[in-house]
Amino acid sequence: MLAARRRAIDLLLDALVDEVAARHAERLERVEEGFEDVLGQLDARLAASDDHAPTTGARGGYVDGELTEDDLERLRGDLARDAAVAAVLDAWWPVVEPRTALTALLSDVALLTLLAPGLMPSEIARVAAEPATLAPSDVPLLDALADALGTRDEQVGPGDQGDFLALRAATRRDCVYGHVVVDEAQELSPMQWHMVARRCPTRSVTTVGDVDQTEAPHRHTDWADAVGPVFGERWHGADLTICYRTPREVMALVGPVLRVAGSRNAPPRAVRDAGVEPRDVVVLAAASDLAERLGAAAAAQVAAGLERPVRRDDTVHAGARARACWPRRVSQPSGHRMR
Repeated sequence: MLAARRRAIDLLLDALVDEVAARHAERLERVEEGFEDVLGQLDARLAASDDHAPTTGARGGYVDGELTEDDLERLRGDLARDAAVAAVLDAWWPVVEPRTALTALLSDVALLTLLAPGLMPSEIARVAAEPATLAPSDVPLLDALADALGTRDEQVGPGDQGDFLALRAATRRDCVYGHVVVDEAQELSPMQWHMVARRCPTRSVTTVGDVDQTEAPHRHTDWADAVGPVFGERWHGADLTICYRTPREVMALVGPVLRVAGSRNAPPRAVRDAGVEPRDVVVLAAASDLAERLGAAAAAQVAAGLERPVRRDDTVHAGARARACWPRRVSQPSGHRMR
């Protein structure tokens, strides 16, 4: 958008310079009307004399009212720096800052209704009621707007090379990477994936993550759902089939939990044993405070395990003692066996 604005202003300045030059020539012609004989004689005298050449470089016969290229260039620079001209141009095509535009959009119910027809009225009301300060989740929207509207290039001063490159990448839209590595990639939303793709036009990206450990509000059941909207079919997945960190006793519970959660992924195979079998803890509570009661029960289990002596080869595995599976009927106010 800013590139189009700069191009339009360049064309407009060219037109203004041409108009000023044409009016200048027209006025000079009107001044000469009625003095043709006198000016002709003057031109003849100047043509016969060379004493003016070192100072003007032109003869009297060349005075035709047209401005030189240097004159036109100086005129264009004067127009570009003129405050009154700049004010008119800003009013004609104002520069819209992405942050200002996004803040206005998120607080305008009518505009959200027009531009986001997929949102329910209650959802639009919730968005518009949020504080004016942007949240981290708004960064992908801000980045998309900055890409569409353009941003003013900021000058990066001298400093450490690493700081220089990081600041340059943060302030310039044309700073891109040849390859990008994304850790915890399951947390990225589709808008965030678009943000990554804009920084890496080659689409050369290495991602690491587990879609079944997503904490973000969006839910993906496989990597095709996560990266497909941005990368299409131009990606290759490699599954981790061996687990070196989590013991077998805990991994034995992962499969049923994943099925209940709707996952289509198979858990990796554990290569070590913990020597401590998990225990089932029954929590009888209403759904409103189920998480709080479960947390208290888990803390009690951990405390009980820590009270006994721990030998060099005897490690307490709190994760194997207290574990939670959230069933689909968790909203029912009844007793649940939480695994």
